[in-house]
Order: sequence, then structure tokens, then C-alpha cells
Amino acid sequence: MIPAERIKVARLLSAASVAPRVLWSDDDTGILVQEPLLNDSQATDEAADARMLEATAEIQSLVTVQGPEAERFHRAIHLAATATNEDHAVRLVDDAATELNFAFLGVKPCLRKCHPQIELLRIASYLRKNAWAVRPEFGVRARSLVRFLISQCSLIHADPLLQHGSMKSEHLMRRTDGSAAVCDLDHAGLYVGPYDIAHWFHERHSNSEVPLPFQMLKRIHRLASTDDDRFLGAVWFAVFPIYNALWRFACGDWRPRLWEMQFLTGYPEAFRKVFIQSRESVAGHLCPLGI
Repeated sequence: MIPAERIKVARLLSAASVAPRVLWSDDDTGILVQEPLLNDSQATDEAADARMLEATAEIQSLVTVQGPEAERFHRAIHLAATATNEDHAVRLVDDAATELNFAFLGVKPCLRKCHPQIELLRIASYLRKNAWAVRPEFGVRARSLVRFLISQCSLIHADPLLQHGSMKSEHLMRRTDGSAAVCDLDHAGLYVGPYDIAHWFHERHSNSEVPLPFQMLKRIHRLASTDDDRFLGAVWFAVFPIYNALWRFACGDWRPRLWEMQFLTGYPEAFRKVFIQSRESVAGHLCPLGI
């Protein structure tokens, strides 16, 4: 049985030509029937990147975030930026993001990320309160990386965008007539910054034998359209593997993973090479978050 909220979002997203068409649905029985799609694994990396960008752009075009709920969200960001308590800042934005999703999508998602810099604060609070819940060597490196990213930029005010929420190569599909489509939009929602782009490269990166944050950050920097989006995408890219590791520890898997340690250690230098040097070259500078 599919929850009625998921059916509601599937109907909304079906207005995009790249989303699966809803053939039949019933909220009471929880039945959702969508058109069949075909796997499409033949595209080159460059072609896949282009299709991913086209799909996420079309999904974003379905919703324009504005009105009182959007204003409340921006007020929450402003208050969070001046808050002295991490948990209070996170609650402010979580509540506003929930209301925003309800206003525009008709759903109140649980445990849904929205703003990557708020996720840094959430992770920092979790690690501070639950040092026992992670491997010590992971905790040291994760705290260091989170502090580094928090120090790089003040909390960015930007409208959340409707995005796929789990963009990866296996979700790029084809219809029987050959037209492009994407599947598995269960995590679709409103996110600040280029969430889909960051998730796309995170998925590609997580399958590599060794972490390659420099190469992935360069690609995010190239595909994101503004300096704010480039930074937000870089933060999302760091957040994903940290959360994956926290989930693994919570499930009782305490085995050390060299990939994670190398990623956490190498990310700051990769970030400096891609972002700070780029901004310094145009006389830009980064400022502290203030929390």
C-alpha cells in the first residue's frame, strides 16, 4: 500500500514530461499505477550529465516558491543565522521547511533534509551529544570537516527548489517511444541549492575504489549556475557520506572504512583548490557562519 501523500506527489510530478505518467491511482486503497519505463544504461557520462540537468530543471519548473510560507522560511533562515544554539537553529528551519513542503506539495515529510548548512549544524549537534555512537577516529575527522565547512560561508538565503531527491544514473530511464524519463521520485521535495547535482556525483563517487572529492567538486562547480549554488552543492556533497556513515553506525556496523577516512581527510584540501582559490581569483572572500 502506497501512502496517500506519495500518490499526491506522484500526480503533481506527472505534469513534468520526464516524470512517469500516472495511469490510475486511488488514495483509499493506496494503489498507484504508473506507466512502464525501460532501463537506459548506454549513455556516456557526458550525455547522462546533460540528461540529468534537463530532468532536474524541468522538475524545478513545476513549482515557484513564493508567498507567506516562503517568507516564513526566509525569516527562519535569518533567525537561525543569528542563533547561538545549534538545536534551536535547526528546529526553526525544520518547522518552516515542513510548512513549506505542505503548502506547495501537500505533504509534511519526516526526516527530510532541506538546507545543507542546517544539516551541518544538525551533524555537529549529533556528534557533540553522541560521541559514543560513532567510531572515535571517524568522529574526530567528521567534526573537523563540519567545522571547516561551517566556517566558510554565512547561512545562505535562497528559495528551496522542487527536486528529484535521489538523482542517480539508474533513475534515468526511457519510455517505450524512446523519450527520456526519470523514475523513483519518492524523495522528491523542496531543497535549497543543487541537491540533485550533488547527489548525482555523490552516487558516482561513492562507487569509486578511492575517494575523489577534487574531481567531483570540480564537476559540481562546473554544472552549478551561481557561486551560492556551487557552495551549497559542495556542502550537500559532504553531507551525504557523513549521514551514510552515521546510519551504518546506528545499525551496529562499526567496521572501520578506509574510504570514509580518506574522504573526510582529503575533502578540505579539495574544497580549497576548487572553491577558495576560484573565489580569491575574483577578489571574493568567504565569511563565518556565526553559530
